[in-house]
Amino acid sequence: MGNDGAPATVGAVATINETIWVHNDAEMQTTVQTLIGQGGTVVNQTEGAITVQVQKKLNVPLLIVLFVLGCLPGVVYLLWHVAANANQVVTVQVGQPSNIGGYHPENAVAPGPTPPAVGAAPVQDAVVPPPPPLPAGGSDPWMVPPPATPGAVQDAVNPGYGTPPPAPPAPPTGF
Repeated sequence: MGNDGAPATVGAVATINETIWVHNDAEMQTTVQTLIGQGGTVVNQTEGAITVQVQKKLNVPLLIVLFVLGCLPGVVYLLWHVAANANQVVTVQVGQPSNIGGYHPENAVAPGPTPPAVGAAPVQDAVVPPPPPLPAGGSDPWMVPPPATPGAVQDAVNPGYGTPPPAPPAPPTGF
């Protein structure tokens, strides 16, 4: 398999290769211990790199739950497990990939200023005018005005009646 992450086929079992980049040896050991906890075994170990192979295994509790939910989901899971038989090979390396931050081919020209076209007039620096002065009051013309102070509420349906009608008289008492 190349560096593109595509599975490589060895016999009837496909292998998925993956590279995990870490910053230091302590992170590398922690990552490898996590992969070993997931059922992996160390295949190769060199200075700054450890390769771990993780075997695909059947998830029995999931299979039981799927069979309880219905026979069809359990059968589909079993078929998927048999058909997609792929092991995972993970290489944990200290450092960072050479193309981090984008594509950098080895013979690329470093970016720089664009040369002027042949026969073009020389470009002069543009003069940027200063911002306009503030108005006479000293307020910023782009400033959001403060909210208005609350005043009398005006009825939108009957403009002119700003106060509510009087309350009805109290019921008589003393029967």
